Amino acid sequence: MMAERVAPDEEEEAQFVAVKLCRPQPGEMPLMAKEGLAMTRLGDVPHCARLIDMGVVARKGGLCWIMMEHLVGTSLEEVVVTRGPLAVKEACLAAID
Repeated sequence: MMAERVAPDEEEEAQFVAVKLCRPQPGEMPLMAKEGLAMTRLGDVPHCARLIDMGVVARKGGLCWIMMEHLVGTSLEEVVVTRGPLAVKEACLAAID
């Protein structure tokens, strides 16, 4: 995943977003669509990135993308790399915190 500051319109304030890009293998396109739809159903839930936009580029083998709000903080990956694997209870608490 990559993040970049973008200004979608001259009248709008620039915002920091995260963009998830995927060149789907056969059958994976519906998974990206489901992920985007699940994000819309969540709405404004604390600690969950808000979906901004999503789409598909059909040329050159296809490319799916999901643009979402960029959340500031420590990722689960950073925690695991720094501290090592989490106990099940600790991982569950991290997911709901």
